[in-house]
Amino acid sequence: MEADRRRVLLFIAAGLLVATLIGVTVWYAGSPTENRDQQTSGAASVATSTAHTEKAYGV
Repeated sequence: MEADRRRVLLFIAAGLLVATLIGVTVWYAGSPTENRDQQTSGAASVATSTAHTEKAYGV
């Protein structure tokens, strides 16, 4: 009977460990990074900067 109890506790411990690893991986993958922030702000500044284009085409 002691072996069954030990097996159940080991199964629960392994399940908690795997669930924790999956949770941390999903959390890390979903969190923003510096590179994504820089790309977004760079794209926004390029899209909104039209003064140079207007001067080039005489608008």
